[in-house]
Amino acid sequence: MKKSSFEQNLNKLERLVETLENDTPLEKAIDTFEKGMKLLQNCEQQLSQLKSRVEMLLKKKTP
Repeated sequence: MKKSSFEQNLNKLERLVETLENDTPLEKAIDTFEKGMKLLQNCEQQLSQLKSRVEMLLKKKTP
C-alpha cells in the first residue's frame, strides 16, 4: 500500500475534524478521534523528516 502524502493526510484530518464538529454519536466520535490522532502522528513524523531534509540541504549550501 502506498504511503499517503502529507497533504493527503492533512486533508483527511480536516475531514475528520469536520465530522467531529457535527452532531456525531459518541461511539463514532471516539473512533473518528482515534483515526485523527493516528493521522496527526503521521503528519508530525512527515514534517520532522522534511525538516531534517531541509536542514541538510541548507548545511550543504553554506560554505
